[in-house]
Amino acid sequence: MLCEVRRWQVYLLMAFRVKNAPISISRVVTPLGEVKCGLNGNPSSCEISEQVKYENGFSTIMVMPNYEVELISFQPPCDRPQSQYVTMSTGWLWRIQKLTDAVDPIELYCRFTPKRNQEIVYDTACVESLDAVEIYDKDWRIHIGTEDGEALHYRALKNDGFPSRLNDIVSVDRSIVIRNQFGFNSFLPHLNKGEHLHMHLLWLTAVKLTKMLIHG
Repeated sequence: MLCEVRRWQVYLLMAFRVKNAPISISRVVTPLGEVKCGLNGNPSSCEISEQVKYENGFSTIMVMPNYEVELISFQPPCDRPQSQYVTMSTGWLWRIQKLTDAVDPIELYCRFTPKRNQEIVYDTACVESLDAVEIYDKDWRIHIGTEDGEALHYRALKNDGFPSRLNDIVSVDRSIVIRNQFGFNSFLPHLNKGEHLHMHLLWLTAVKLTKMLIHG
């Protein structure tokens, strides 16, 4: 099964290279650089149908030939003890609905681009149910995180924003999300007409390290 998942990911990557391009939907500027959240698709066939503002964020709905894609960007509450050191925090929630039965690969991404001439270190910072990358210099630390394969498998078993028929393609050691040093790419599995898939709470936080040292 793992070999099948890898072959499927290679097929999708080749398809995107042929006809698709990055479409940025949401962007956040951090002290170390810019983080963009979007999808790879055909720009000529994507149309933003609606943008809704909320108290703590906004929602962008994009209609494609075979999908309706909604990206919710919001400012999550900082109620943890460490929140006094967090200077900015952003969350994203993807909601995807399949409009047809057509086979149409789709890829979501969250990508960090550093400032020019910035000396930056890249690392991982994964914990239970969370897959994360860590980006830092001598003054700032940024985390970008999302659900790991185990969390997606749990949601699939409950049919919670992840079709239960797909529960065998995600587990503790495999996921539809691919981590790299700059962020994440997510190659979505084939959805049947009317099915929904949600990618929950992809977090971005920026912490001032010098502030932690002063108050620590």
